[in-house]
Amino acid sequence: MVAFVALCAHPAVARQMTIGDVKQEAKCAVAGVQGNVTVNCPSGVPRSTVRLLNKQFAARLKDREARIAELTGEVNEWKDRFDKLTARLEMPGMDEELRRQADKLLRAGKLEEAGQILDKILESGEEELEQLARVHFDRASLFELQSEPLWALPHYEKALSYRPNNPDYAEAYGQILCAEHDYQKAEPLLTQAVGAYSDMAKTNPQAYLPDVGRALNNLGNLYRDTQRLTESADAYSEALQIGRTLAKASPQIYLPAAGSDEIALSSWSDESSPTSVGSRAL
Repeated sequence: MVAFVALCAHPAVARQMTIGDVKQEAKCAVAGVQGNVTVNCPSGVPRSTVRLLNKQFAARLKDREARIAELTGEVNEWKDRFDKLTARLEMPGMDEELRRQADKLLRAGKLEEAGQILDKILESGEEELEQLARVHFDRASLFELQSEPLWALPHYEKALSYRPNNPDYAEAYGQILCAEHDYQKAEPLLTQAVGAYSDMAKTNPQAYLPDVGRALNNLGNLYRDTQRLTESADAYSEALQIGRTLAKASPQIYLPAAGSDEIALSSWSDESSPTSVGSRAL
């Protein structure tokens, strides 16, 4: 589960996705002497992934001004997006040979080359709409791994246009719009995602309840950034309650996140109060 007062961010909780399963894994950690730190991951994470994380975040790891907790969040967000993309590329579908090539290149850390393979699939124009939407979604995810959000935007938009009722596409597109401060376009998409995940959680709470919490968190971030503090607090509180529910069922996975999120929400509430603001001004 993501921190409930984080910036708009991609899902950090693995679940049974509508576009492929991703197993929950322990999180990686950033550790070492400030200015000379490394990414360390549990034994279940492939060494190639750990090397790729250290390479991808090399500059940030050397930044003496970087906060360890913040950097750890960024690393795990990137890893989760990477894991989900590789999992989708392994799924059966059209152009399987090209998708396998893209997956192999991605795992080797050759992100640019993997993107070129996905572009080749898109240029063929032979995909069915469902598959085409998925390839656009994958291409957008890869652009985000390369820290190119503006290049990702049109692909998220395309994916959603082909499958407008897919909450994964709506949420991802809304999150990146939120990160680009296009709140007017982002809000209905994030609201749509909350509603869709909530409906799916009624019949399969184990699979989709984490998505409801994450989507509420992202919507709360948007409300916060647009100075709608009451709505933001309500969304954060509802997300936190879901986190507590999940922590009871799976404490090893969700308890640390739920605890840190409660602290974060409390801190945010204190800092947002008129008394707190006045005290800082004095």
